[in-house]
Amino acid sequence: YLMLMRGLSVSGGIFDISLKDMSLLYEYWCFIKLNSILRDRYELISQDIIKIKENGLFISLVKGQGSQVKYRNMNNGDVIKLSYNPRIENSPTITQRPDNVLSLKKYNGLGREQQYEYVFDAKYRINPALPGTDYYNLVSCDPGPEVDDINTMHRYRDAIVYQKGAMSFE
Repeated sequence: YLMLMRGLSVSGGIFDISLKDMSLLYEYWCFIKLNSILRDRYELISQDIIKIKENGLFISLVKGQGSQVKYRNMNNGDVIKLSYNPRIENSPTITQRPDNVLSLKKYNGLGREQQYEYVFDAKYRINPALPGTDYYNLVSCDPGPEVDDINTMHRYRDAIVYQKGAMSFE
């Protein structure tokens, strides 16, 4: 019991977890939670996360290697793809790698489709807007998101919009 309690300590103790490790853990949790919500409502089409090899069962959700799960809405044929750490290439700036992207391909029944992209990224931090700081003087007197985090989300959006015509759902 004591070992378990010490293992849950964020700083110090038996498992010293850095803040970087915590943000990575949060990215994983977001992917797992989103997947759990989708799994309860839709039919699984494919996944590349759980792999069976000759020496056991392996889960591959690794930063820097895109992983994805696809589902189908059996009521209307819509396809939902949840991707962990996908590469968004062909950007006018640099390749982007958001934490999680949910892609929704909707069909209208007339052979036409519409695709939507939703980015879930754990970079969002709150600035306390302390009096005398640049944030307080230049951005807002109230606590709010870090400017760099908002700019990152705009880069993700811009890269997705730029790539939209060349994007493949395969």
